[in-house]
Amino acid sequence: MEFLKSIFDLTKLPSRFFVLFSVISGFILFGENELLEKIKLLKLKDDFGIYVGLVFLLSTGIVLINIIIWIFSEIKRQINKFKLKKHCVEIINNLDFQEKSVLREFFLNNQSSIDMPIDDAVISGLLNKGILKINKQFGGSFIMTGMTAPVSINKIVEKYINFDKINFPTEKQKKILNF
Repeated sequence: MEFLKSIFDLTKLPSRFFVLFSVISGFILFGENELLEKIKLLKLKDDFGIYVGLVFLLSTGIVLINIIIWIFSEIKRQINKFKLKKHCVEIINNLDFQEKSVLREFFLNNQSSIDMPIDDAVISGLLNKGILKINKQFGGSFIMTGMTAPVSINKIVEKYINFDKINFPTEKQKKILNF
Protein backbone atom coordinates (compact mmCIF):
# COMPACT_ATOMS: atom_id res chain seq x y z
CA MET A 1 0.00 0.00 0.00
CA GLU A 2 2.87 2.34 0.83
CA PHE A 3 4.32 1.62 -2.64
CA LEU A 4 1.15 2.85 -4.38
CA LYS A 5 1.11 5.98 -2.23
CA SER A 6 4.70 6.76 -3.23
CA ILE A 7 3.81 6.39 -6.94
CA PHE A 8 0.96 8.90 -6.59
CA ASP A 9 3.27 11.26 -4.72
CA LEU A 10 5.61 11.10 -7.72
CA THR A 11 2.87 12.45 -10.01
CA LYS A 12 2.89 15.69 -8.03
CA LEU A 13 6.33 16.52 -9.43
CA PRO A 14 6.47 19.15 -12.19
CA SER A 15 6.21 17.81 -15.74
CA ARG A 16 9.72 18.93 -16.65
CA PHE A 17 11.15 16.28 -14.31
CA PHE A 18 9.22 13.58 -16.16
CA VAL A 19 10.45 14.94 -19.49
CA LEU A 20 13.98 14.71 -18.10
CA PHE A 21 13.40 11.13 -16.84
CA SER A 22 11.91 10.18 -20.20
CA VAL A 23 14.79 11.62 -22.21
CA ILE A 24 17.53 10.14 -20.01
CA SER A 25 15.94 6.69 -19.74
CA GLY A 26 15.19 6.73 -23.48
CA PHE A 27 18.80 7.63 -24.18
CA ILE A 28 20.00 4.77 -21.99
CA LEU A 29 17.58 2.28 -23.59
CA PHE A 30 17.91 3.27 -27.23
CA GLY A 31 21.39 4.77 -27.36
CA GLU A 32 24.25 3.19 -29.28
CA ASN A 33 26.23 0.72 -27.19
CA GLU A 34 29.55 2.36 -28.15
CA LEU A 35 28.35 5.72 -26.91
CA LEU A 36 26.96 4.23 -23.70
CA GLU A 37 30.27 2.44 -23.15
CA LYS A 38 32.16 5.75 -23.51
CA ILE A 39 30.04 7.45 -20.85
CA LYS A 40 30.04 4.34 -18.63
CA LEU A 41 26.28 3.67 -18.84
CA LEU A 42 26.32 0.34 -20.70
CA LYS A 43 26.64 -1.63 -17.45
CA LEU A 44 23.60 0.29 -16.08
CA LYS A 45 21.63 -0.69 -19.18
CA ASP A 46 22.70 -4.33 -18.87
CA ASP A 47 22.11 -4.63 -15.10
CA PHE A 48 19.02 -2.46 -14.65
CA GLY A 49 17.50 -2.32 -18.13
CA ILE A 50 14.09 -3.51 -16.96
CA TYR A 51 13.88 -0.71 -14.37
CA VAL A 52 15.13 1.88 -16.85
CA GLY A 53 12.45 0.64 -19.25
CA LEU A 54 9.77 1.02 -16.58
CA VAL A 55 10.97 4.55 -15.79
CA PHE A 56 10.88 5.33 -19.51
CA LEU A 57 7.33 4.00 -19.95
CA LEU A 58 5.96 5.70 -16.83
CA SER A 59 7.61 9.05 -17.39
CA THR A 60 6.73 9.14 -21.10
CA GLY A 61 3.14 8.19 -20.26
CA ILE A 62 2.87 10.96 -17.69
CA VAL A 63 4.37 13.46 -20.13
CA LEU A 64 1.90 12.42 -22.85
CA ILE A 65 -1.03 12.67 -20.44
CA ASN A 66 0.12 16.14 -19.38
CA ILE A 67 0.40 17.22 -23.02
CA ILE A 68 -3.12 15.96 -23.74
CA ILE A 69 -4.47 17.73 -20.63
CA TRP A 70 -2.70 20.94 -21.69
CA ILE A 71 -4.16 20.74 -25.20
CA PHE A 72 -7.69 20.27 -23.88
CA SER A 73 -7.31 23.05 -21.31
CA GLU A 74 -5.97 25.38 -24.03
CA ILE A 75 -8.95 24.56 -26.26
CA LYS A 76 -11.30 25.16 -23.32
CA ARG A 77 -9.57 28.47 -22.56
CA GLN A 78 -9.96 29.63 -26.16
CA ILE A 79 -13.65 28.65 -26.17
CA ASN A 80 -14.21 30.52 -22.89
CA LYS A 81 -12.36 33.54 -24.27
CA PHE A 82 -14.61 33.53 -27.35
CA LYS A 83 -17.74 33.21 -25.18
CA LEU A 84 -16.56 36.06 -22.94
CA LYS A 85 -15.95 38.30 -25.95
CA LYS A 86 -19.38 37.47 -27.36
CA HIS A 87 -20.99 38.13 -23.96
CA CYS A 88 -19.18 41.48 -23.55
CA VAL A 89 -20.14 42.65 -27.03
CA GLU A 90 -23.75 41.60 -26.43
CA ILE A 91 -23.92 43.51 -23.14
CA ILE A 92 -22.33 46.62 -24.68
CA ASN A 93 -24.72 46.53 -27.64
CA ASN A 94 -27.73 46.35 -25.30
CA LEU A 95 -26.83 49.30 -23.06
CA ASP A 96 -29.50 51.95 -22.64
CA PHE A 97 -28.90 55.69 -23.06
CA GLN A 98 -28.23 56.33 -19.36
CA GLU A 99 -25.69 53.49 -19.12
CA LYS A 100 -23.91 54.80 -22.21
CA SER A 101 -23.80 58.29 -20.70
CA VAL A 102 -22.06 56.90 -17.60
CA LEU A 103 -19.42 55.23 -19.78
CA ARG A 104 -18.96 58.41 -21.81
CA GLU A 105 -17.92 60.19 -18.60
CA PHE A 106 -14.74 58.14 -18.47
CA PHE A 107 -13.79 59.18 -21.99
CA LEU A 108 -14.91 62.81 -21.71
CA ASN A 109 -12.94 63.31 -18.50
CA ASN A 110 -10.07 61.18 -19.82
CA GLN A 111 -9.94 59.27 -16.54
CA SER A 112 -9.67 55.60 -15.80
CA SER A 113 -11.35 55.90 -12.40
CA ILE A 114 -14.20 58.14 -11.24
CA ASP A 115 -16.00 58.49 -7.89
CA MET A 116 -19.61 57.53 -8.55
CA PRO A 117 -22.67 56.98 -6.36
CA ILE A 118 -22.94 53.20 -6.17
CA ASP A 119 -26.49 53.37 -4.82
CA ASP A 120 -27.66 54.85 -8.13
CA ALA A 121 -29.68 52.36 -10.19
CA VAL A 122 -27.67 52.90 -13.38
CA ILE A 123 -24.30 52.56 -11.64
CA SER A 124 -25.34 49.48 -9.67
CA GLY A 125 -26.76 47.97 -12.88
CA LEU A 126 -23.41 48.47 -14.64
CA LEU A 127 -21.64 46.97 -11.63
CA ASN A 128 -23.93 43.93 -11.72
CA LYS A 129 -23.40 43.48 -15.47
CA GLY A 130 -19.63 43.54 -14.93
CA ILE A 131 -19.10 46.66 -17.06
CA LEU A 132 -17.89 48.69 -14.08
CA LYS A 133 -15.88 47.48 -11.13
CA ILE A 134 -15.18 49.02 -7.76
CA ASN A 135 -11.51 49.82 -7.27
CA LYS A 136 -10.10 48.03 -4.26
CA GLN A 137 -7.29 50.05 -2.75
CA PHE A 138 -6.35 47.95 0.25
CA GLY A 139 -6.32 44.23 -0.46
CA GLY A 140 -9.93 43.13 -0.77
CA SER A 141 -11.51 46.28 0.68
CA PHE A 142 -12.41 49.66 -0.73
CA ILE A 143 -13.02 53.12 0.68
CA MET A 144 -16.35 54.87 0.32
CA THR A 145 -17.07 58.53 0.96
CA GLY A 146 -20.77 58.79 1.67
CA MET A 147 -22.34 56.57 -0.95
CA THR A 148 -19.70 57.15 -3.61
CA ALA A 149 -16.88 54.81 -4.42
CA PRO A 150 -14.11 54.89 -7.02
CA VAL A 151 -15.14 52.78 -10.01
CA SER A 152 -13.48 52.01 -13.32
CA ILE A 153 -14.40 50.22 -16.52
CA ASN A 154 -13.63 46.51 -16.46
CA LYS A 155 -10.41 45.96 -18.49
CA ILE A 156 -11.90 43.02 -20.38
CA VAL A 157 -14.99 45.02 -21.36
CA GLU A 158 -12.94 48.13 -22.17
CA LYS A 159 -11.38 46.37 -25.17
CA TYR A 160 -14.78 46.11 -26.85
CA ILE A 161 -16.08 49.63 -26.17
CA ASN A 162 -15.73 52.07 -29.00
CA PHE A 163 -17.05 55.58 -29.43
CA ASP A 164 -19.92 54.52 -31.69
CA LYS A 165 -21.24 52.03 -29.15
CA ILE A 166 -21.54 54.64 -26.39
CA ASN A 167 -22.73 57.50 -28.68
CA PHE A 168 -19.57 59.51 -28.07
CA PRO A 169 -19.82 62.95 -29.67
CA THR A 170 -18.18 63.44 -33.05
CA GLU A 171 -15.76 66.30 -33.67
CA LYS A 172 -18.60 68.41 -35.08
CA GLN A 173 -20.77 67.76 -32.02
CA LYS A 174 -17.82 68.55 -29.71
CA LYS A 175 -17.43 71.98 -31.36
CA ILE A 176 -21.12 72.68 -30.85
CA LEU A 177 -20.90 71.58 -27.20
CA ASN A 178 -17.63 73.59 -26.74
CA PHE A 179 -15.43 70.66 -25.71
